[in-house]
Amino acid sequence: MNNNDYKIYSGRLNLRLTGFRNAFADFITKKAVIDESSINKIREYSEKGHVVYCSYQSSNYALLFLYKLLKRNEINPPEFALEYNPFLLQKPGFIYKRFKRLLKKVFLRKKYKDAFESGYLENLIRNNKPVLFPLLSQKFFLKRYLEKKYDSLVFFIELQHKTEKPIFLFPHIIFWNRNPERSSKILKFSPTGNMGIIRGLLNSATPSYATIIDPVNLKEFISKYPPESSFVTALRLRDELLNLYHTEKRIVLGPVLRSKSEMMEMVLYHKNVLNCIDEISKDNPKKMRKSKQRAYRYYNEIAADFRIGYVKIFELICDWMFKKIFSGMEYDAASLESIRESSRKGPLVFVPCHRSHMDYIILSYVFYKNRITPPHVAAGANLSFFPIGKIFRHSGAFFLRRSFKGLDLYPVVFRQYMKTLVHESFPLEYFIEGGRTRTGRLVLPKFGITNYLIEAVDEGYSEDLFFVPISINYDRVLEENSYVKELKGKDKKKESVGGVLKSLKVLTRDYGKVYLNVGEIFSLKDIEEKTDVAKRSRAIGDKIIRRINRAVPINPVSLVTAAMLILSKKGFDKQTLEAATLRLYIFFETKKISFAADISDKSMLPKQISRIIKMYLKDFIIEEVKMDENQALEGVYILREESRAAIAFYKNTISHHCLDISMLSCSLIMCSRQTDMTKENLKNNFFSLFELLENEFVLEESLHDFDKIYSDYLLNYFQTDGVVRVEDDKIEIIDSMMPRITEYARFISDIFESYYIVFKLLKTIGRKTITKKDLVLEIRKFGMKQYITDQVSVPESLSAANYNSALKKAARMGAVEEEYKSKRYSVIHKRSVENLEHVLKVLSDIVNI
Repeated sequence: MNNNDYKIYSGRLNLRLTGFRNAFADFITKKAVIDESSINKIREYSEKGHVVYCSYQSSNYALLFLYKLLKRNEINPPEFALEYNPFLLQKPGFIYKRFKRLLKKVFLRKKYKDAFESGYLENLIRNNKPVLFPLLSQKFFLKRYLEKKYDSLVFFIELQHKTEKPIFLFPHIIFWNRNPERSSKILKFSPTGNMGIIRGLLNSATPSYATIIDPVNLKEFISKYPPESSFVTALRLRDELLNLYHTEKRIVLGPVLRSKSEMMEMVLYHKNVLNCIDEISKDNPKKMRKSKQRAYRYYNEIAADFRIGYVKIFELICDWMFKKIFSGMEYDAASLESIRESSRKGPLVFVPCHRSHMDYIILSYVFYKNRITPPHVAAGANLSFFPIGKIFRHSGAFFLRRSFKGLDLYPVVFRQYMKTLVHESFPLEYFIEGGRTRTGRLVLPKFGITNYLIEAVDEGYSEDLFFVPISINYDRVLEENSYVKELKGKDKKKESVGGVLKSLKVLTRDYGKVYLNVGEIFSLKDIEEKTDVAKRSRAIGDKIIRRINRAVPINPVSLVTAAMLILSKKGFDKQTLEAATLRLYIFFETKKISFAADISDKSMLPKQISRIIKMYLKDFIIEEVKMDENQALEGVYILREESRAAIAFYKNTISHHCLDISMLSCSLIMCSRQTDMTKENLKNNFFSLFELLENEFVLEESLHDFDKIYSDYLLNYFQTDGVVRVEDDKIEIIDSMMPRITEYARFISDIFESYYIVFKLLKTIGRKTITKKDLVLEIRKFGMKQYITDQVSVPESLSAANYNSALKKAARMGAVEEEYKSKRYSVIHKRSVENLEHVLKVLSDIVNI
């Protein structure tokens, strides 16, 4: 065999494209990308071992596509492609030599060694030249199936046995589009299938992208199993590579979509639904017919009808809208990779906090932009009105009523629909708080949907579920004004087309940035290893809320607003605000809380403080102090009384981060108003407040450790800064430093003032039965009177949300009893007068600070 014959193999690739072929490759890949993480993987592992690309597509068009994307990103493309006839990537002269060689084989019966036998392929790999082979080549399947020596995987496994450096198999997929695969489709074409030149030209207007899955270290893979034949190892490896392929497709495209009729059959013909209908109808044909009609109607009311066309249009609308109302979105690309990694292990359940209606949109938008399948979202039935409901439904939303009370069949249909979604491996999203928070603090978890998901796993619809806590925060929420009205007791306005049209005025202003952070992901099995079966829902809910709280970053608006509100009841000057903001910053920095990019360094604070002052002046939240009509007192501002409740929302979004020091500060103030300032009294006060907050926060376990809090914050923080003196557990507050303690106390003092209002009223009104509506009205009137007469100090304590939490606490103490059917309260505090007196005494020492 001469030297020229030795080099003429059909899979050899030209390392430089020119002329028409280069122009053609540029044209078909003009809108295509390969993600940055894929490029980084290739660069990282190419230094550790030999690179072999494993393609799930076997067309020459796909090979050209990948080749061009790698070259564009300055990555060495493969020099050899097994099982391809890549004419587009070969020089005319080389093609001519191949043709001559073919003629000699046919007519002269001349025999040539292939790239395996000649050692050519082995030499390429040993010399660190990338090569490529297809895993799913239909054309060459029979040859590989009949003769093991042509099996590429067998070859690479045997080569790895002879090679010290590891061979890395890089599985890669080209997604020609983002259209989900459907179970029933007349003209079937997979978004990851083989693409010919004609179809490829038609597809070139659609953005395509390639991705590299995490490489398989062949050396490590072989070592995982006992010694066995290369063929058996190749079978194992093929299964693993195919699993990676199907998992990656599910992450990007979602599961195979069933038609609406198929889903309806699966839900309404399930024994759980049919058994419920049988119980209701009791063998009465008319009742059975009506029950089935209701089940059909309920299904249509609930079910999503996902259509990728709506999602693509939705993306374009969001691109335009978000540029109008937000100045940017911050999220961590690494956290999205953690989502991808978890989705390879099982179905995902996204559980974001709920601060705004924008939460629905933002999460799906960010996922779609980052090539993660948007989840099916459990949305309130109040959002199902036309046309918003139709758009949401086709974008993956399914709807549930706020209450299932008095309904027998509806909850069964809804529960079975959710179980079917779990079985089909759809990513899901629901809001564990039930509704949006009006205060900025996370609402305590509700357990309805969580129970349905647990049932789904218990009944075998899935082996496990992975919960993804997500924090979504805003510089300013769109609903800011409506939340203030609701906190003052006004009824929530029903969502409608008119409301949507009115809300279009939000497009005329900038609401700042959005911050999306992913908390630590955990699975249902993780919970079951540590929790009793009966307590799983509570454990899941608490863990989600805590992990969302931990993921909340400190953004400029929340930090500066908190400093404004804790400084003074009336106003502030800029210099004092800057000092207070810096103190808070250093405190959060010490606790290792993450900061938004705009305040990633404390040197950025002055610029952000000036920006926020300017923003609040524009919105009439603060005003400059004026000496007269023509002259302002520079750098001194009044914080408008009616605006405090509006911006308290932003302070409350980070209040949980300093709950430990805030409770300690409140306890110190209580001690200062009592007789003896000792560690023991401080501890008693601390846990008195701790007990009151059970309806406001899912409290961290660390808050039970008073000795650590005492050491960290009283001894090592307040004492070090000269705020207190401690000798033999005797505590003395330095008079001039009392404002420092008050600042931290004011993070949560409005909650205690709200509770004070409710408990004082309950003690005042005596034993009576009163409707819930009338009782809330009485509380609001009494609260306003307390504020006007300076019994409580801040207007944000006049909060309907806080009042409701206080009533729940009163019910637990036996001071009131709620009659759910009649929506009435029996005020029966005489049975618990001692409890009321104790709570009022605790609260009276902390209000009006």
